[in-house]
Amino acid sequence: MTQAPTPSSLPTTLTACLALTAVSSWVVVQQGMLPINAWASIEQLLILLTSGLWVTMIWIAGYGLGIEGARALDPQRTSPVDPLAASILGVGAILLGHWVNAATIGLAAWAAWLLVGPLAALGLWHITKRIRSGALQTLNPHPLMAALGLPLGLLLAAAACPPGTLWRVEAYGYDVLSYHLQLPRDWQTIDALYGLDHNVYSFFPSLIEAGYSLLLTLSGSKNTMIEAASLLHASLAVAAALVIARIAGRRSKAVGWIAATAFLAMPWVLVTGSLAYNEMAVLAFAALALDRSVRPGRINADDGIVIGLLLGFATASKLTAGPMLAIPITAIALRRVFSESKTHKPRATFDLALTIVIAGTMVLAPYFIRNTVQTGNPVFPFATSVFGTGHWSADEVDRWDRAHLAGAKEGESWLGSLDRQWLRNTGYGAIGGWTVPIETRNIARFNQEGGFPLLGIVALAGLIIGLRSRDHRPLTFVLMTMLLWQIFFWSVTTHLQSRFLIPTLLPMVLLTALAVETTLRGLKTVKPVFYGVTCLWLFLIYGVSTTTFWKQTLPIRPDGFERSFPAPPALLVGALESGGANDHPINQLPPESKTYLVADTSRLLYLDRPFVYESAFDRSRLGDWMRSANGDHQQLLTTLRGEGITHLWVHWSELDRLHATYGYDPDVTRESLMRLMQGWFVIDNQGYAALIRIPPKPATDE
Repeated sequence: MTQAPTPSSLPTTLTACLALTAVSSWVVVQQGMLPINAWASIEQLLILLTSGLWVTMIWIAGYGLGIEGARALDPQRTSPVDPLAASILGVGAILLGHWVNAATIGLAAWAAWLLVGPLAALGLWHITKRIRSGALQTLNPHPLMAALGLPLGLLLAAAACPPGTLWRVEAYGYDVLSYHLQLPRDWQTIDALYGLDHNVYSFFPSLIEAGYSLLLTLSGSKNTMIEAASLLHASLAVAAALVIARIAGRRSKAVGWIAATAFLAMPWVLVTGSLAYNEMAVLAFAALALDRSVRPGRINADDGIVIGLLLGFATASKLTAGPMLAIPITAIALRRVFSESKTHKPRATFDLALTIVIAGTMVLAPYFIRNTVQTGNPVFPFATSVFGTGHWSADEVDRWDRAHLAGAKEGESWLGSLDRQWLRNTGYGAIGGWTVPIETRNIARFNQEGGFPLLGIVALAGLIIGLRSRDHRPLTFVLMTMLLWQIFFWSVTTHLQSRFLIPTLLPMVLLTALAVETTLRGLKTVKPVFYGVTCLWLFLIYGVSTTTFWKQTLPIRPDGFERSFPAPPALLVGALESGGANDHPINQLPPESKTYLVADTSRLLYLDRPFVYESAFDRSRLGDWMRSANGDHQQLLTTLRGEGITHLWVHWSELDRLHATYGYDPDVTRESLMRLMQGWFVIDNQGYAALIRIPPKPATDE
């Protein structure tokens, strides 16, 4: 018998969840109950309250837009609009709206406020109306919802640490510092969301980066954008977890919250969710599209529109979401409508497919149009042999292709890569294993590999149980098919990095839920014991993420110690406000300086002086200038001065690495730069890099 809703159940469960969130955050920041730096936890709370306000405003605006959009889609609706689906859809639409505004009329603050402000007011009105209607009193969440507080506290603690201080496995947020958050700064400089010849990643769809740009435009503060961007991405991880709870919890709320907690506790979710990346947006949009495809009831045209929009948002967030999630989820929806149609099955299937494709294409159309106008290639830098190379030469195309072709580690089989990078990988909840050495050519590795697969083993059990059960077989089959397709795509089209398999978490946690739900349903007298074992399993996954967090911080060397140690998170929270994150020799230069960065985009986000750079795959302007000078250093000096360049920052080790791997401009080498620099003044030489002052133009007599 279902327990009757009680008005106190929601406040009680939320209070327990928030309490666990607070305790979890305190413990992981202070590395125990006793404080290392109590002020750090206060700073974390301040970051959540201040920068989190901008994120909250976007979600409230998304809720308002989503509610009105659902009513416009179905004017005859009498039932309440689903708030979770409305919010996720609304946020996607707001980010797309800002993308279009920024690419057409520019990054004007008034346009951003005109987009978000009225929608936020509308969202607040709908929330107030919902509360007054007594809708919250009918909610009766399962007590296991409180378990979500443990990984949530860990996620919020990590998100409060500035990019560059966490996650050696992701080169300490290299992608955040070089393009996820640097692109909004570049776009702000030119006052438009355009593709940039010096940063190829700006030609990606960049839906989530547009969201980070929206935060910068609204707040007008780089530091606020940095903090709020991490929180926005973390909130999308939570949204994905809530959708997973819904899909997995249709037969048992307890199972839904177990699946959601397992997802949010995964180390790869913690790593990417706490950074200003885009993976969690992909999973939030795709999970909701999957929910729409498998929920009870018949699929109609409105479902096709919603599924298409969501899959379009997912693909616009990260292009690999198209093949890894949009294709299998579309196939799931089409298979269902084909099996449920009484007559005209091919026609009904075709109509749904057409609806999904049109809706998804509408989301991606602005990206296709912009790239076509700028480069002639709608998907540049991909498919260059079909649509053209844009502003690139054959050298840049070859460099890009070599860096992104599929391939396992040298001497390792495909199956070995799958085992090491996925099944028994720390990022997917494997516990234990052996310590692996740090590799300069493959830094994207956790400290341990070959552990016991806490998630994988239960997901496998769910697969076996689901295929044997008549009730679960249809859903199990589609989840298995999705998982196999994702592994196939990863194997044949990528360079086999662990992070690229994050979309597999969606079918894996749902298969896990099948195992838990079937086992729970078959038990008669030992359910408390089973819940205890399940909570222990969740706590072990949470423990893997916690210890990974402590091992993956920026190394420090305390006074009197001969070797460095991972910094306690209590020393990292607030480093952005204290200025510690901005510590770079370039920031010590005069304000009128302008530095050209050679083979280094690692900390662009924190540079406060004017600078010029190119990504590792773009054409080197310095190389062009050197070829134009044809060995005449005086002419090269004249060119540099004419461009306003006052300094060169040369990252020697990165320059050597690029030449040794997928290439760099052949004329920009250690040897050519050393010849060029003879007689120049080296301001700072740290071994791995050097800051060189360009000789000023000699004064001439009147």
